[in-house]
Amino acid sequence: MTKKKDEPIKINGAQMASELLAGLDPTMRNRILGEIRQKDPGLADKLKKGMISFDRVIALEAADLQKVLRACPQNLIALSLRGLDESSRKTVFSKMTERQAGALLEEIQMMGPQKQSDVLLAREKICETARTLGESGQIKL
Repeated sequence: MTKKKDEPIKINGAQMASELLAGLDPTMRNRILGEIRQKDPGLADKLKKGMISFDRVIALEAADLQKVLRACPQNLIALSLRGLDESSRKTVFSKMTERQAGALLEEIQMMGPQKQSDVLLAREKICETARTLGESGQIKL
């Protein structure tokens, strides 16, 4: 199916704004989010949540990813990796010690089937942990 000339282009404006905000220095980003929060707290929360995705978390530098993972329960990490493509899993495991990766892989294999909503919730909790660590300056997002 091809796009017709008069057909509007659909853009996720909130996601685009989140990505732009994520690229700003923290001082400027916080100032802008503060101004948005005064006018529309719900939008500010949505933008803040959209600034970091699970894919962005697993792409963090090894030391920063390890800090995020240490701050999360292992069962939450295992659940978040369910259904993740093999390449992304390898990326996560490559940033861990062999012992950590082995224990996590064992936990994943022991899990039975999981609801997709639980997996997505686990990923969001990990993203929230990364946001918290980033805001406190413990990791670089």
